Amino acid sequence: ALKQYNRLLDESDSPLSLLLQFMMPFDGKAFVEMPWYEMAYEILKVPIVIFLKLTIPIVDQDLPNEGWIRPVVTLQMFCFPLLLTGFTLVQDGIPAFIYTPRVLMMIWGVTLMVSVTAATLVWTMSIGDKAPSFWQWMGFVGFVAALMTIYATAKEIVNVILAFGVVFEVGSLILGVTILAVGIGMQDLVTCVGVARAGMAAMAASACIGCSMMNIFVGLGLSGILGPILVESPYHLYISVQLLCCLCFMLLSILLAILSMATFNWHAGRFFGATLVGLYVLFIIVSVLIDVFGADVDGSGMLEDASQGRRRR
Repeated sequence: ALKQYNRLLDESDSPLSLLLQFMMPFDGKAFVEMPWYEMAYEILKVPIVIFLKLTIPIVDQDLPNEGWIRPVVTLQMFCFPLLLTGFTLVQDGIPAFIYTPRVLMMIWGVTLMVSVTAATLVWTMSIGDKAPSFWQWMGFVGFVAALMTIYATAKEIVNVILAFGVVFEVGSLILGVTILAVGIGMQDLVTCVGVARAGMAAMAASACIGCSMMNIFVGLGLSGILGPILVESPYHLYISVQLLCCLCFMLLSILLAILSMATFNWHAGRFFGATLVGLYVLFIIVSVLIDVFGADVDGSGMLEDASQGRRRR
């Protein structure tokens, strides 16, 4: 990114040329020298990279001019209201009359006017390659755009996983502890391994624990706060055998981790790692067996046969 910004700022091209160069999803010279599988990966990333560059302004003090490129930011401010409107329209709970053609035309017409106004203001209130005084505040715009993109992506991932469960008749909880959990935890795993390899083992260990604590405490806490408001009051949490299994294995993993590290003078050796990995494999096996062969009772006392791929309440 730093080389790309330096190259763009060093060249005195027209705004359109700068914009097209910035929107290039990969370096052409490096692309032709890549292996075929890396080429395929770069091609698959093209729509995502272009979308992110169109919608998320990046304010970074390590970049030349703090990342300010006048035609690029102008285009991003034109696209941001369109992204905000599209994100709002796909949310649940929108009244049906909003989706009538006349109302949609009015909404998108107003959004287009706001986009043009925002882009015009950015262009007229800035001069050349010098970052304006309001540029640092644009970081909040990029933050909001990134949050909307992450939320929409996570929502679609959940929808795809639920569709997978319906097609193959797999319970939602088993999908959560396998596919969804691996998808969410893989990023944390790669990050923590990288931190540990950099020599900061304490930071990696605390990050592993902190991520889990945030997911449990903040996730369940927000569910308890927003559930009675958005779903029903009082908000009922359905307890199942699989959920109790998750809780038991979580407590068992904490106990084994403490005992193992205490036994080996608080050093995380191979036995310690193998114990935790084996415990996770056992947890997955037990969860799958309960879902396939077991019977479950939800919070209302309704008995359901898990082997029939039922959908839990």
